[in-house]
Formats: sequence, C-alpha cells, structure tokens
Amino acid sequence: MALTNASLPAKRRILAVCVKLFLEQGYKKTTVAEIVQKADVSNSSFQNIFRAKDGVLTELVAFMFETQFDMARRTTGGQLSPLFVYAVETCIQLTLTELNLLSRGQVPQDAACVLIGVPEYDFSADEITMLKDYMESGGSIFLLSYFTYFTEEKMPNLYDFTQELGLRAEEGLLCEEDGDHFYLTNYYLLPDLNTESFAADALSAKNIDVLLQGAQGLSETESHEGYTVTAILSSSDKAYLKSMQGSGENTPIAKEDGDRTGKFMAAAEVTASEENGGGKLFWYTSPSILSTNVSGNMELFVSNIVAICGAEAGEK
Repeated sequence: MALTNASLPAKRRILAVCVKLFLEQGYKKTTVAEIVQKADVSNSSFQNIFRAKDGVLTELVAFMFETQFDMARRTTGGQLSPLFVYAVETCIQLTLTELNLLSRGQVPQDAACVLIGVPEYDFSADEITMLKDYMESGGSIFLLSYFTYFTEEKMPNLYDFTQELGLRAEEGLLCEEDGDHFYLTNYYLLPDLNTESFAADALSAKNIDVLLQGAQGLSETESHEGYTVTAILSSSDKAYLKSMQGSGENTPIAKEDGDRTGKFMAAAEVTASEENGGGKLFWYTSPSILSTNVSGNMELFVSNIVAICGAEAGEK
C-alpha cells in the first residue's frame, strides 16, 4: 500500500508542515489553526503531541542541535538543551536552516545572521567570498569554533578571513594560572566580561559568571583597517596556551616552560566601518557557551542574539 500524507504518523505530518510554514512566513505568523488544517490533524491531537506551537519549535531546534552540534555536546560533557528556543522566540523569528553556500550562490539577503557551528573542515574560497559579501551588506556572522579544528594548517581560508577582520586564533588550549579565573581545573575558565561589550549590562546586573571549557585564545592583529575589534570575554594576564598536538589523555595541563603566556580573548566582536558595510562578526572559541547548565552562558548567548536581532530590525 502506498503511503499517503494522511497515513503518515500525526507527529511527523505536523513537523513537516511546520518546517514549511516557518520557513515561508515565520514562526510568529504561523497559527495553530493553519498547522492542524495543513497537517490534517485535530486540535486535540496537536495538543496531545506538542501542547502548544512552541513545542513544535522546541522539537525542531532539538533536532538541529542533535545533528549539527554533536561536537558541542561532547565538549560540554552533557546534552545541550533546546532552550535556545527562548532566544529565538523572544528576540526575532529566527529561522534555523542548513545553509549550503555553494548551491545557493550567496547568503540570502533576509538572513538575520549566518551561524557557523564548530566547523571541522575549511570553507572554500568561493564560500569565503560570499561571507565577505554578506558582511559588506551589513550582515552578522556568529562563529563557534574549537581549538583542535580552528588552526591555520587545517582551515587556511577561514583563518585568513578572520585575520583580515582583525582576529588571530592562537594555537593551543587556553588555560589559566590565576585562581580567580578558573573553576576546579585550569581550562574551565571564568573569563572577564568586557564592561563595554553589548552584554555587559545583561550579565553584570545579575552578578553571574560565564564558564568556558576548551577555549582558544584570540589576539588582535596589528593591521585591520576598517574593522574594530571589541573583546567580549578575556582571560587574565596569567593565562597560557597549551599545545595539544599529538597529545593523549595524560597530557599535562599545568603551565610549563615554553608555554606562551599573556592575556587573550576567548570571545570577541568585530564591527566593520560604514565604508565596509557595517557588518559584524561574533566569535566564541568554545561551544560550551551554549551550555544551559551555566546561567551566565545562556544569558550571554541570548544577549548576543538580541544584539544581532536588534541590528536586523534596523537598529544598526
């Protein structure tokens, strides 16, 4: 017997319909009445499965993080919660789709931002050009990276792109020797929040900390005319970089002779000048910023989405 739309399980039909409606008209403009009509289910069936419309979005976001951010889950040591829906719902109608730049030829003009989630492979030269064009049109890029992947050797194109914007990713694991800047072990960082960054009010008013695991140090390059670099999260001046090349589980993390020391950024914002389009790059060097087990991490993530969404709404 051939499968018809009506013969598919109700939950699957609802999800398929919602993906289409959310992409076509946005989350807020989609009504439950439209969903149940197009999915051919009753209101009671919909409520039994998802309770409300936000339950559908939670399911879709959970699926996205399940497939796209497994690296982040391993880094944080636990499952990532789909509570990022909160940021999506309260900030903008942020549609989360997988973007294939090469097949599209460009970043869609109506994209609120481009999320680059812990890339394991380099971008092509054409894709880098598309990212540059997007920033030159005022777009925002949200980059999550991981220190073992984001190196000049493994990602020369993406590495050069971020350097042109004024940020250099330093090789190695960012560790702390200052006891006030780490928790339990010296690569569980308690970084300083820049009081002049977009998130200062949101976090400082609540007196909560951000906890990063497995971060990478960022430094400002000497030449980046047309781009302004602003630290979001920074280490103390007693931080050091630990090379993990060829390392195993017993690699020492304690500071040793030869380890590069100093103050590094663990997250930063780059703002292009008006002449360069006014676009932005938000870069976090640890996917643990997505951990919902740390209230400061969630607050910072949401504040960053607010900053992006405010710009998308015409505030930039």
